[in-house]
Amino acid sequence: MRFSEYYNIPTTPEDDWFDTFMPADTKLFVDPFLIWERTEGQWASAHDHLIDFFEMVFDLVKKSGGNTSSVSWRQSKKLLLFPEPFEFCLGVAESSPMGIGSGACLQRDMLEGVKVATGLGMSRVAHMEMLNLFQGGMGVDRLSDMTCNILKSYFIAYTQEVCRRHHVPMREFDVTNAEWNKDYCRWVSKKCELPVNPAINRPLILTPASFLRRIPVATPDGFWSWAWSNMSEELRGDLAFDIARNVERREKAKLARENPDVAALYLKALEEEPKNPYPIHDDPDMLVHWYEAGAELAENSPLSFVPEREADFGKFVEVVVDCFRHSIEDQDGWQILWGEKRGREERISQALFRSSVIHYCRANDIDLSGEADAGRGPGRLQVLAWLVSSCTR
Repeated sequence: MRFSEYYNIPTTPEDDWFDTFMPADTKLFVDPFLIWERTEGQWASAHDHLIDFFEMVFDLVKKSGGNTSSVSWRQSKKLLLFPEPFEFCLGVAESSPMGIGSGACLQRDMLEGVKVATGLGMSRVAHMEMLNLFQGGMGVDRLSDMTCNILKSYFIAYTQEVCRRHHVPMREFDVTNAEWNKDYCRWVSKKCELPVNPAINRPLILTPASFLRRIPVATPDGFWSWAWSNMSEELRGDLAFDIARNVERREKAKLARENPDVAALYLKALEEEPKNPYPIHDDPDMLVHWYEAGAELAENSPLSFVPEREADFGKFVEVVVDCFRHSIEDQDGWQILWGEKRGREERISQALFRSSVIHYCRANDIDLSGEADAGRGPGRLQVLAWLVSSCTR
C-alpha cells in the first residue's frame, strides 16, 4: 500500500514527494548531486550541512595521526557507522524496508578513504562520493544510506511539513541518527513526530521525488571509464592502467588514490554534467508502478474461486496463478512485460504477480502476512512469487 493510499491523500501537481510503497523497498536511491541543485528553500543549506559532517570526520582523523587506539579515531569510527535508514523505504530489500546499513567492513574502508585523502593533503571533502572513489567498496545503496543519515533532520522537517499540509496524523517515535552534533562529534537520537508505516509499525520519512535516481554517480568504474576517455595520454605510462581493463573496483580505487589530480577533475566533470532524476511518471524500468499495474491485472481477471477453509489454500494458489497467466497471455498484460525494444527482467513479472496477489487477497479478506513461526524464512507471499516465477520461465 502506498503512503497516499493508506492516508487517503489526494495528491496534486504541487506535491513533489515520492509516494512511497510502504511494505518494501523501492529500488531507487537518494542522489546527493540532485540535492545540491536546490539553491533555494529548506534544501539550500543541505550541501554545506553534509560537507560539514565530513569536515568533522576529517578533523578527527587528522587529530588521531592514524593512531587507531586514539579517542579521535574511535570517535570517527562511530560517526562512519550508518544504520539502515529504513524510514525511507528505499534500497534493494524485497520483502521489507528493514535493511542492513553500512557494516564494520565498509566503515573501515571509509576511514581508509578519509585517511588517504588527508594524506594527499586534502583538508576537506568537496563531495562525499570522493570516499567511494578512493576506497572502492561502497555501492550506490550505501551512498544513499549515508546521505539519508547525515541529512535526516532535513528529511524529517520535510515530512512533517507534508503531513501538516495534508492533515496526516503523526506519532512520536525514537529516531536513530535524527541529527548529528558538531560540538561533541557524535550522532544524536531523539524523539520526533512522524507518520507511521503500518507495514512495520515504525516511522516513515518522505523524500522529494526529484532526489531519486537508479544508478550511482561517482564510482571507481565511472572514474576508470572517464579517465580512459579523457586522460589516456597522461595515464598510458602506467602499465597497470594500460592493460588492466577489467580489474576489481578496489584496484580502480587505488588508481584514483594514486592520481588525485585526475580524480579531482573527474569529480568536477561529474558536477558539470546535467543530473536527471529517475522519471517516476514514465517509470521506464517499472521500479515504481508495478503495484498499480498488478492491481489492474487483478481487476481485469477476477478470481473464480475463494477459499473458505485452510484445506482450500492449494486450490486458491492454482486459481491465482491461472488468473495471472490469463491476464498476461489473453488480456494484453504481456505488454507490461515489454520495455523499450526489449523484454523486462524476470523480477518485473514477480513484482506484478506480488501486486496481483496483494489485491486478490485484500478484496477477499484473506490474510497475506508471513507465517508467524517462519522467522526470516519465506511467508506465503514469497512462496506464491516463487510459484509464478517457475510457471513463467
